[in-house]
Amino acid sequence: MPAAPEKAAAGSMASIAAARLPWGLVVDTGYSYQFDPASYLFARIGYEFPLFDKLGLLAMVGGSARVWGKDGESAFIADAILDYHWWNRMSFGAGAGFWSGNGGQVDLIANLGFLVYEKPNSFNSTLFLEARSKINEMGNMHDQGRFGLGIRFRF
Repeated sequence: MPAAPEKAAAGSMASIAAARLPWGLVVDTGYSYQFDPASYLFARIGYEFPLFDKLGLLAMVGGSARVWGKDGESAFIADAILDYHWWNRMSFGAGAGFWSGNGGQVDLIANLGFLVYEKPNSFNSTLFLEARSKINEMGNMHDQGRFGLGIRFRF
């Protein structure tokens, strides 16, 4: 008698793959704040490439529009983030990104997410906190870093 199929754990790459279309379309939108001061609304679109059961690579492009403040400027962004689904509905991401504003720079990115909605064979959504800062300004992250809240939709 064949063994019963195992159900994928919520938040695992297997459950995420089952909860979205096969091409892994991902859309992020949110708000970020820079203490220097500036506020931004951002949006990114891209693909998620599953690497292992709980690890995927997000490759995304988009924009970050400055909506308030005197420092920084609106920017085109291109990000690559390794997204690890480590505990039930929780995920942690780390990666690098390009920020075209201020003459262009490479940022380090970290985010922490929580899966808030999952519809089988359709899509899911994750709330996430994100921090990004220029590589050579990591020691001055309080002034130069951007800290935000967003929502990620996986289709």
